[in-house]
Amino acid sequence: MYYAFLYIFVAIILENVSGQQFLPDMNDVNVLEGESVTVKCFIQGTLQESSAISWWKGDRQLSNKNNILIDDSRLIATLLTDFLGTNKIAYLLGISQSLRKDEGDYYCKLSDNKEIRSEIVRVTILQKPSGEYPKCIKAKKSYIAGSDVRLSCISEVINPPVDLSWTRTKTSISDQDVSTDIRDDIVYKHLQFTAKKTDNDETFVCLQNSEVVPATSNCTINDLNIQYIPEVKIRHTNLIFAGSDSILFCQTAANPPVRTFSWKFKPVLESYEYVTEGQVLRLLKPTISRNGTLITCKAENSIGSSVSSTTSSLLS
Repeated sequence: MYYAFLYIFVAIILENVSGQQFLPDMNDVNVLEGESVTVKCFIQGTLQESSAISWWKGDRQLSNKNNILIDDSRLIATLLTDFLGTNKIAYLLGISQSLRKDEGDYYCKLSDNKEIRSEIVRVTILQKPSGEYPKCIKAKKSYIAGSDVRLSCISEVINPPVDLSWTRTKTSISDQDVSTDIRDDIVYKHLQFTAKKTDNDETFVCLQNSEVVPATSNCTINDLNIQYIPEVKIRHTNLIFAGSDSILFCQTAANPPVRTFSWKFKPVLESYEYVTEGQVLRLLKPTISRNGTLITCKAENSIGSSVSSTTSSLLS
């Protein structure tokens, strides 16, 4: 893989060290994680044999002339006594395949009769989001209609920060339903709303964008389980004629499914006047005297129960 080298020119004037000085041309730099970086100090004049020159990061010495003093094979120090025929001494510190830990303050130190430290050049590593993010999390496996739902999208806290946003397929999302917090170097984008039956099996997508990665990444929640009591409606399969069998059907919509059906009549029917099979009621040759009977179906699941009623209207 090709890594473009990005050169940071550290330029600080250092005076009174055997008549030498650093040329003033220093800039902080931002570099994409994984790219290579070279920082340079330029010295005007001649470096004495007794002079010691080194690279430092914070309070840690990294090099001494051409020698790297720490256990990191990515670092190379090079001292050039005539840089490109300019009569300048160049001292280079190269870092290949930069990592987040390489971010920090770097400077040169020149020692002879006295020690002078240069000004600082700031190296900032622009971080790519890890491939394991974003992650979508449900607080619960299922929710009851009317309760609060909280979905969370998480990613890592990096520089520059990622942008997380929620979308859903059926409706738009209000800004008031979204909140952000940061804990333990993880950023959370929360989506909170009141569960409705229509949210069942809705698809929610969290989008992650970064300034340093052109492609958008995402995670999805598409198995939202909203549970609700049965919705009940009694249906007739045909007109009810006196003296002829007729079928009524207790139609329901429920999550989880209905586990029990029960039928009631007012006034009470005799057991020989009807047959029930779960949600199906068969009236057995009803007489005209049963006209106006109130028929009620009750459906129950683990969330609760509800009923539907109809009044029989018999045709002679």
